[in-house]
Amino acid sequence: MGQGKEDGIKMRVEVIEQGFGAILCVSAPEDSEEWVTRKQCEEKLQETGIIFGIDREMLKNVVDKRLSEPVKIARGIKPRPGKKAKLQLHFVSEKKVKPRERDDGTVDYHNLEMVESVDVGQLLATKEPPTPGEAGMTVRGDEIEGPYGKDFQLRAGNGAVLDEEGLRVHSEASGHPVCERGNRISVYPIYRVKRNVDFGVGNVDFVGTVHIGGGVASGFTVKARGDIQVGGSSSAEQVTAGQDVIVGGGIQGLKRGRVEAGRDVRARFIENAYVMSERNVHAGSILHSQVECRGRVEVSAGKGLIAGGAVRAGEAVVAKAIGTPLATPTEIQVGTDPVVRKEMAKAVNDAKECERQILQLEAQKESINSLQAFKGDDKQRAQTQRLERRLRLLREHFEELNEIAERLTEVIDNSDKGLVKADIVHPGVRIHVGLSTMFVDETRRNLHLQPGSSELVKEESPCP
Repeated sequence: MGQGKEDGIKMRVEVIEQGFGAILCVSAPEDSEEWVTRKQCEEKLQETGIIFGIDREMLKNVVDKRLSEPVKIARGIKPRPGKKAKLQLHFVSEKKVKPRERDDGTVDYHNLEMVESVDVGQLLATKEPPTPGEAGMTVRGDEIEGPYGKDFQLRAGNGAVLDEEGLRVHSEASGHPVCERGNRISVYPIYRVKRNVDFGVGNVDFVGTVHIGGGVASGFTVKARGDIQVGGSSSAEQVTAGQDVIVGGGIQGLKRGRVEAGRDVRARFIENAYVMSERNVHAGSILHSQVECRGRVEVSAGKGLIAGGAVRAGEAVVAKAIGTPLATPTEIQVGTDPVVRKEMAKAVNDAKECERQILQLEAQKESINSLQAFKGDDKQRAQTQRLERRLRLLREHFEELNEIAERLTEVIDNSDKGLVKADIVHPGVRIHVGLSTMFVDETRRNLHLQPGSSELVKEESPCP
């Protein structure tokens, strides 16, 4: 900072923005006709060490227009970081294949070729290193180096090898390539079961991809970090995949089977099962099942029927028919991440239970206080104090649960997602879009329901 005085005129120069800017302030007595010259301003800047980025036009305005307010008189150049390192994959990390519908209306889930395979020595990934940054300059003429772009370490996992420079990954084995955690390249071989998963094979738990030529018998489990493809039907107790689950013959859950996928679930049909997908669900029909996904549920091939149970999707439910002429109770829910819905429901239920306990303890306290009016012994007073401590903790927890429920309710209410589309919807179907609902009491055709539709009725707040 520098300060000077010329015939009652004051000049102040201040360096700001960590050296990348400077301001000049000139002031003089109100009745003074004197004002600074350009030379005096330049001398003051030089005295303060300001030599770079001086705004000559602004300096002229200060002198000619007698500007007395602080002005930015110099601007430096801030350093700029370089470009961040980039990863280029030389294989398809996600395949999007639409199943082919046969002439009879069924869908071919057998030959989807969803798994990417590589051979030994194949180039899998290349890293483009970060670049150096561009230097900057302060108003005092100091050069500041720009930082390198953000870097990452390319890694080779199972079945892969990293070159000496750390810039390229090649396959060391034949199998299924995967990019994990954004920077680790691995190759997982495919575990193949020629026939059925049954007593002759036992449960399957594999780090890569599993191909099953036949089906999965009731009571068995199949787990894989990659895909699971089943040629026949699955009555498995548990099927869990890190990526896709594809069941050519359909999923028959027998009211206890569960299927969970890190990406998509594709099946000829889903019946009496629980299915959870982190992305989408595609099936020819869904009967008496609990199906949840964060993306879309599409039931448009074959019969395209959803009947019984509940289908919950974050984005959309699309089907040919929903419900049956016999008014089979069927629930459709869209527009909300099922996980968020569960968290909200849990918070609401826990709050109701907490409220019940509070009322129960308050009744106990009132009863004890009535007795204490007659006896007033130490034992009753201690019991009252314990009840008051428990009540205080329960009330605090009740408020926390209400806050959670209200916050999640607001998230659901503000969502603009949600689509329910069907050629025909039968009576007995209840549809939820966000926090609005519609009960179908007569057959509807060509239903197209979205947030804001006039047919939807706002639900009451679930918070106690």
